[in-house]
Amino acid sequence: MICKTSHIPLYLSAYHATLDKLDQLVYQLLCHYETKGAYLQHYRPLVWGDAALIYSNTQRNLLTQDSVQEVLTLLDPNTMKKTAEKFPVDLRLEPYVHEGLESSLYDPRFLLQSFYHLLSPDQLVPCQGFIENGCLSLMFSSLTSADEDIRALGYETLSRFYLHLEGARFYEKPLWLNLIDSLQHSLSTIGSRKESTNLRITSLIGLFISRAANIMSDSQEEMYKIVHNFLLVKPSLDIQQVPEFYILFGSSLPDYKMRRNWILHLLRDGFREHNDYIISSKRKIFRILMTFYDSPLCDDLSKVEVLEVLHAASKIPSAASDLVKNRGILTWIESYVFHSGKSSFVRAQLQHLTKLTVQLWKSVQIDFTSKQPLVDTKDAEAELLQKSFSQSEIHKTQSKLKFLDF
Repeated sequence: MICKTSHIPLYLSAYHATLDKLDQLVYQLLCHYETKGAYLQHYRPLVWGDAALIYSNTQRNLLTQDSVQEVLTLLDPNTMKKTAEKFPVDLRLEPYVHEGLESSLYDPRFLLQSFYHLLSPDQLVPCQGFIENGCLSLMFSSLTSADEDIRALGYETLSRFYLHLEGARFYEKPLWLNLIDSLQHSLSTIGSRKESTNLRITSLIGLFISRAANIMSDSQEEMYKIVHNFLLVKPSLDIQQVPEFYILFGSSLPDYKMRRNWILHLLRDGFREHNDYIISSKRKIFRILMTFYDSPLCDDLSKVEVLEVLHAASKIPSAASDLVKNRGILTWIESYVFHSGKSSFVRAQLQHLTKLTVQLWKSVQIDFTSKQPLVDTKDAEAELLQKSFSQSEIHKTQSKLKFLDF
């Protein structure tokens, strides 16, 4: 295959920087071209779609603020927000086609590498626009990746952005510096106890930071003042527990419903892996939610949200097993199924409880199967027989098993 630098604009014009299968193939092809000696630096910062054709003949050997703005213009803030909140944690940095991903999300591999070049120390970066477009949220979310290379790239882009942010001039600058500083302080505290680099934060904490960043970039958000005060007061983020759960969930202020709904939505959308369940269990969150569900303070909307949180947690096999074995969730479900009324809302509740029960069953099966050692079927049968019959009966039964062995 002949890999010429002149082919790059053509491929970029067909690219949309998403996780769609065709886009992943184009990304893989671009990486292959670079390994074969194609000079991609000539076209950096890499733009895509129609913009790639427009700028293909433009000499852009030196990055400028205008070229950085070109990339920011191509990014859809809503898609960036969605990508940050649903970050594909199992994606690896290596160029390959990953099946089963949401095709409407941006490809973080491509964007993080683009940010790395855009944030070169000698460039002028519009930091406020960078934040408002959701780029900072994506960098925070990259720290939840299971792939160490993606986390390393995320940390490096975050470090470069911090240097630009220190020299920027806009009203909210101290708040953003404080947010990054508090995260760095938390990571350094954990890192001193664990001899490792590029530490991974849980998806739940990553979602909290990402949503906090999105809220702080829009002063019209309902949670703006709450998050603003939280970030200013806290010198560091406790990334080993759910931040502000007690304060938001148990608030007695006039806007308590908004605060409670926000933290419940965070839990519902943040449960993705075992560690998310662990940090929630430390706060006794599931005991609190199951008790709150039966409280007169729990309105109909909150009941649905509590069930959604439990359903999200039950999708994690190890969490489902713990909920069944140690949290008494089946008994809790039974108490509502057999003592419920006949109103339309109660019927809707029963549907949620049924879905929760089915999901628990599926997840517990998965967890049980994953923990079973692989043994030979005949050895297992013989072991079972030894526990059930006398030695004379075992010999007779084993002979029958050999006779049936065809």
